Amino acid sequence: MLTHKQILAGCRLGRRSIYSIGNFDAGVTVLSQQTRALNLACAMIEDGLVSCTIPGRKPPQTRNIAIVGGGFAGLTFAAGLIAKNANVKISMFEERDVLLPLQHGSDARWLHPNIYNWPEAGSEMTAAMLPIMNWTAARASDVTVQLLSEWKIFAARPVNEIKLFCNTRHLQIQAIARRQKLRLEWVGERRDPRDGGILDDAQTSAIGASEDFDHIVLAVGFGLERGGTTSYWRNEELGQPSLKEPRKTYMVSGGGDGGMIDLLRLRVSYFRQDRILDQLFAARTALMTAMERLASRQRRRRPPALFNEFEALYAGEDQTGLEFKQACDDLRARLRRDTEVIFRIKHTNFSALFSRGSFQNRLLVYLLFKCGGFFPTNQKMQLIIDQYSISEDCIVTRHGTFVEKQFYRVLAGELGQEFARRAKSRRPLTLTNYPKWFGGYFGFAGSSRQVRLLSNDQKKTWRKEYLPSPTNLLASSLCSGIAGLLVNDHPAGHRLRVTLHRAITIHGQELLQQACDYQGVLIGSNQGAGRTFPVDTATIGVAYRCRKIVRSRKKIKNVSLRETMRRLRLNNASSEMSRNVGFVLAIPLLEPGERYTWPSPVVGVIYVDSDAPHYYIDDNRLAVLVSIAQRFLESLASPTFEQLGHVRNFPLSEITKRRRPAAGLPLVASKTLELASLTPPSTGVPFQLNFDVSEFLPTRSLQEN
Repeated sequence: MLTHKQILAGCRLGRRSIYSIGNFDAGVTVLSQQTRALNLACAMIEDGLVSCTIPGRKPPQTRNIAIVGGGFAGLTFAAGLIAKNANVKISMFEERDVLLPLQHGSDARWLHPNIYNWPEAGSEMTAAMLPIMNWTAARASDVTVQLLSEWKIFAARPVNEIKLFCNTRHLQIQAIARRQKLRLEWVGERRDPRDGGILDDAQTSAIGASEDFDHIVLAVGFGLERGGTTSYWRNEELGQPSLKEPRKTYMVSGGGDGGMIDLLRLRVSYFRQDRILDQLFAARTALMTAMERLASRQRRRRPPALFNEFEALYAGEDQTGLEFKQACDDLRARLRRDTEVIFRIKHTNFSALFSRGSFQNRLLVYLLFKCGGFFPTNQKMQLIIDQYSISEDCIVTRHGTFVEKQFYRVLAGELGQEFARRAKSRRPLTLTNYPKWFGGYFGFAGSSRQVRLLSNDQKKTWRKEYLPSPTNLLASSLCSGIAGLLVNDHPAGHRLRVTLHRAITIHGQELLQQACDYQGVLIGSNQGAGRTFPVDTATIGVAYRCRKIVRSRKKIKNVSLRETMRRLRLNNASSEMSRNVGFVLAIPLLEPGERYTWPSPVVGVIYVDSDAPHYYIDDNRLAVLVSIAQRFLESLASPTFEQLGHVRNFPLSEITKRRRPAAGLPLVASKTLELASLTPPSTGVPFQLNFDVSEFLPTRSLQEN
């Protein structure tokens, strides 16, 4: 497992504090770049390169940070520092006139945060599920608007000094002799950091200046395309039928993901990755299972030849082979009749193309090949153009980008020399796109070592992660109904709270996430929805691990219950339990133990507490609550619920048959808590509580696994 020091060393240029966000890494998506940016922010904070201010305590030393690039990575990195209350001054430099310039106004490109992980569990999820700077699948121009709205929230915080310069020219970074700082000089226009808008003093906003920085982050992306071709992000008409000619011949040159996407757009009607994958594979269970198996093998260190794997599958006489041929027939019916495409690649054999690129793009291009939807060639471009009389507007070139060129432009003197040495070596600048922060990390100020310094009030709303609104609404409906029932005989003038925590895995960590605000009476300030708790925490953690209904014993003293919660690490994950609380109840919602979604057959945990003296929910009343929860689960897990318009339950984990025994009641809780004899509510099928809104129909429901 990578340490924070290793993460920093991998993306740092020499010994100077210059860091690169994913400029030379594989896995080029908006989400992967955002994840790398948050990994860098986390590593810098945890390693002490940047210190954070804890509210109510003396601020640490301020660090001056420059971010070169105002795209997805640059904005997300800055937002990560601000979310952690890092004591920094941020100067951001964007070469073009606006923030997020490449995707600004780009209506022809569809961005989906997770589709490049298809067919893995969670790849259908249309939300990025990031703790900050989150977005949902949409046209690139609309994603830009979403993220700029998110960025404004962070840029408007008064605790950080943020400067933004657009239209920057002559941007040069140089090392200062005998000092650890870096000097950056530039010419640019000072802009409003919230949105890149023109400032009131626009006439004097253009300046030439230099400044010393403690750290510089290069978030310059991957550069513009080689050969002066039109950018991938510019609007064009490839996906639209021609209004002037009945049939046009195109040449697509380049066998990477960009070239494959444009090939598919030119030959498949109404093409969109998520839509076509659903239409071809949703109802074909055997084929989906085979695709999962093939995709898993491609993640090996030495994967088998994918083209040969597809060929063997297509030639099969079993159900999988039949479904693969049917998918090919369905795609053939979708072929456009107004286009013809010559696909120019550098390989002699088309099969050699399948050693790189995303799995789902290679799969779709293979099917298109079997349909005769194009023909590949490795002839020279001019020869193809002359032979087929291809007009200039029908030439699509996707030959990659000039990444190194951007670094040489901004790194002066010895820094440029150091980069040249690094580029020639086998140690490229790299930054992992697997999240290296724990669940809830960006929901509180400070490093993980500073958690103990946070006040009780600060812990009431901390450690939040993305919570889908439909899931929130469903949980609120259940908990308000339970609260309404309990209020009838609950002593007046005393607090009663009900909420639901859903089981979720974030970055490999099992967590319980509060799925709605507290429902009940006298609940006071109530902004807990989205909070995350480790599964070994407090009453809900006991119910999660035991898979039994847990409640406090009759007439237990408040002080004893409070001490038990301390021993069950409640104070580590949340604010301390109120001194007046004398009753707690946790009801786990279960999946079948023999077949469930990894890592635990627990869907979630209903939580109830009360500060009424001697309050207790006996088995008769508890049976009613269990019955309500049982009907709730059955209605959600039934196949008919999957047809609820654009609301879908997106599976985030694989289904497993691995046996995982339940735990017993912890010894530290045996005198204050008890396990009820009633059977907890359960589903008859594997089920996760992750309802969200989306245009995308999932490739399969959990009931089909």
